Amino acid sequence: MTTSFAAGWQKNTTGWWWQNPDGSWPANCWQWLDGNGDGTAECYYFDGNGYLLVNTITPDGYLVNDGGAWVVNNVVQTKQLGPSGAPSSSSSVSYSTKTSSSSSSSTSRDGWYGSRYRQNGSYLKNTWKTIDGDRYYFDSNGYALTGFHTIGSKTYYFNSDGSLRRSSFSRDGYYL
Repeated sequence: MTTSFAAGWQKNTTGWWWQNPDGSWPANCWQWLDGNGDGTAECYYFDGNGYLLVNTITPDGYLVNDGGAWVVNNVVQTKQLGPSGAPSSSSSVSYSTKTSSSSSSSTSRDGWYGSRYRQNGSYLKNTWKTIDGDRYYFDSNGYALTGFHTIGSKTYYFNSDGSLRRSSFSRDGYYL
């Protein structure tokens, strides 16, 4: 007799997990999954028992939303799948993220969490911060700004990683 397993999202009183076709499940890892079969995978983190983390910061410092998907600046990160259902080698994920260099296992450790920076247990908000020689400005939600922004009476440009552009250039992209 062969046992068959229902692959896909499963739920019990503890939470959600992903069950592979062979009955196994991911644990202590990130997994790109296309749970709704639309050809686009979202990235999810599963704890040591295989349960999906939701509305939290993962152990490696990234933010996941209420559905458990990895988000940067409130945008779910996605990857197009190839014909086999695996992420295609030609696809790429568009995001700007910093990683924390801290090795502490505390959930209140200082450092980068996606595009937010935690200091003394709180995200920096509405403030400037120099980190590793680069200047950043963090908005009211704690996210590093990107693109053009006016702060006070001055307009600044922040690179895609959130760092302040140090060279001068005009809005049409020409360096001055």
